[in-house]
Amino acid sequence: MDKRLRTRRRAPGQSLVEFALVLPAIVIIMGAVFDIGRVLDASIVITNAAWVGARFGSIHPSWYESIRVRVVDFANSSGMGFTGVRLQGSHVAVESEAAQGATVRVTVTYDLPLFFGPAIGVHTIRIARSAEMMVLAQP
Repeated sequence: MDKRLRTRRRAPGQSLVEFALVLPAIVIIMGAVFDIGRVLDASIVITNAAWVGARFGSIHPSWYESIRVRVVDFANSSGMGFTGVRLQGSHVAVESEAAQGATVRVTVTYDLPLFFGPAIGVHTIRIARSAEMMVLAQP
């Protein structure tokens, strides 16, 4: 066999150039996956916090401030350090009729800042979850 066919010419800079071209796309994709994970985690915790507030409100429908405190305490103590979410009472809305058989609706709204979103022009994403339950006890 001809020696030219058996030996490959080496291009030492080629792989470095290819890596430099592909790296930004990989970083953006990894950042998007990271942010999607944060959004999903925050969404689950906020949904559960709204449910906890609605459950408490079904027993104490006129205790609006206590319902807000329950929701905020549950969300902030649920290990959301990964997402960076810190709820406040202003993020929680409570709607209730204080009559047995009526409904209590707890809505939690939070604007989650994205780490890698500015790369595509999205700085925050709004997460709004609500839970509704029937009032079980006469206040």
